[in-house]
Amino acid sequence: MGNHTYLAASSSGSSFNPTSLILILVVIVGVYMLMIRPQRRRQQQAAKQQNTLLPGARVRTTAGMYATVVDVDGDDVVLEVAP
Repeated sequence: MGNHTYLAASSSGSSFNPTSLILILVVIVGVYMLMIRPQRRRQQQAAKQQNTLLPGARVRTTAGMYATVVDVDGDDVVLEVAP
């Protein structure tokens, strides 16, 4: 009988797997599309609305109260909740 040496190719867990890379990219794009992009759009709409406020306008606060804009000074907005 001959003296044969067999080499076993072992696959390690750290080998590059293109399917894993694609899956990670899909998850990252999904998170961006579902969470980050809509949040930016809401922030832009809120900033646009805040920049167009004029005294006398009726607004609803984040607390759910309705108020009238009395004065706008830069980033500050003075509201009147009740006369």
